[in-house]
Amino acid sequence: MNDGKIVLARIPNPNAGPAFYSTASEVATMELTRDVLQIPGPRIFDWSATSNNAVGSEYIIMEEASGTQLGVA
Repeated sequence: MNDGKIVLARIPNPNAGPAFYSTASEVATMELTRDVLQIPGPRIFDWSATSNNAVGSEYIIMEEASGTQLGVA
């Protein structure tokens, strides 16, 4: 981004279960920890739990989490 922040786009892995529930659950969990429990975490900018969109897939657009990476996959 122009301000130096990194934005991530995530799409669900088909092995994680039904994409609708996986995406909606992940967004709800991240928003709960950030907004209700006040635990620092990445901000969700946009998401869709349906593939009926311009992307053609469920997705989450979120900021990169700050901190130290534990490992490289």
